[in-house]
Amino acid sequence: MPLAAVAVVAMSFALLVARATPAPALLVGISDQTPESMLDARLSALPIGHARLVVPWDVAFTEPSSVDAWLSAAALRGLTPLVAFERGTGQTCPSACTSPSPSMYADGVRAFLARWPAVRELTPWNEPNHPAQPTAHDPAIAAGYHDQVRILCPTCTVVAGDFVDSANMKSYFRTYAAALRTPAQVWGIHNYGDVTYDRASYLQWLTQQVVTPVWMTETGGIVRLGAGPNQTLPDDPDRAAASIDRVFALARAQPDRVARVYLYQWRARPDDDFDAGLVTPDGTARPALARLRANLGMPAGADLGDTPALGGSADALAVRQPRTAGAPDDADTTAGAHTGASTSTLTVAYGAAPPLSVGRPARVRGGVRVRVTCPAIRRAGCRGSVSVLLQILFARTPLRLGRAVLRLERGQHRELRIAVPRTARRRWNRAPAWRLHTISVIRAPTGVQDRTWSGGAALTPAAQHGDDEGRADR
Repeated sequence: MPLAAVAVVAMSFALLVARATPAPALLVGISDQTPESMLDARLSALPIGHARLVVPWDVAFTEPSSVDAWLSAAALRGLTPLVAFERGTGQTCPSACTSPSPSMYADGVRAFLARWPAVRELTPWNEPNHPAQPTAHDPAIAAGYHDQVRILCPTCTVVAGDFVDSANMKSYFRTYAAALRTPAQVWGIHNYGDVTYDRASYLQWLTQQVVTPVWMTETGGIVRLGAGPNQTLPDDPDRAAASIDRVFALARAQPDRVARVYLYQWRARPDDDFDAGLVTPDGTARPALARLRANLGMPAGADLGDTPALGGSADALAVRQPRTAGAPDDADTTAGAHTGASTSTLTVAYGAAPPLSVGRPARVRGGVRVRVTCPAIRRAGCRGSVSVLLQILFARTPLRLGRAVLRLERGQHRELRIAVPRTARRRWNRAPAWRLHTISVIRAPTGVQDRTWSGGAALTPAAQHGDDEGRADR
């Protein structure tokens, strides 16, 4: 047989095989920020196996309890978590918003992986091209965050991009993709525009640019966008329901490219300017939920009613991390903060490695001083960093005071002095009661099996220090 004929037969056979091989089933997830949503019986009744959470990049330092509760609720319902990082705790863009340095970001990821090792799907940065993110004008730094997560967690599935389908997405993608130093496993897109305005331009464009699978990591039907004179989309549940149909139509139009869809969100809060809830803030089912059920192949009679049926209390779902022997509970630390009692070192170990010994932080002129010791049993020594956070009592978010790089031989100790910015020292001086926390991130010999330790001391300026050390704004 001539070679040309052989080639034609081979190509025909390949086409027949491709047509006979069914596309992988579309995986559907929910993107929602509250544990209570995970516990709604109506959500549990849906054939959904994935859930997505967006957290600050420094959440392991600042708000670990909120992640504990969400992950516990997701685990209770058998949902596989995808966690996306974004701007730091308490930041608002563009007024007061900065991108973390590569080393600070790496510390945050290491701490997250050490505290929640069961999370194996990560997005390095949520909507990096959105003006509400510090990465909006710096695609290269967002690409660098992707590279760091790929290196720090080589066994994780890491979502590249995660762009919102706005006017700058295409130019942002080009610079971002060119800056990547590690291969993308999956690309993410938030295509609200496509499904709201009945187009497919941005999703189709992205699938034409990349060869790996594409996930709609956030999409859905927008009920309301904005408030007052800044309202972009008025309240319209029927428009949102039609958007749900378009989500599935777009995914099914490219079954070999679009592998996963995350719908945002289950339920919005009453005061949210962005409401894409499948149920109303008071829990009543919207038309969009019926359209979701239909697209998932559920019978019309599968409605469980308009009121949520919770399968457990979110407050009771906090994950208890392993602790070193004799370490006090979190409740002991909280009580000490209010009474002024001081514990010299509160050591909480996540993992089996011996903890770094961190002494009680001391308030000194211009900052804080802390004594650290690398245990002799750590043959590779201690390399990493120590961060100090200020918790003003009754304030929700700790304030990151500063960070010092750490490199000690085993058995070695050192006094670390961390400078605190003047603005933070002024807030500190005005606080009637406060606590300091030290967060240590130590690199393991493998570079991946990192451990995080947290130390806290309840301090009161008048009780713990004299006037010279009690004033930190000089």
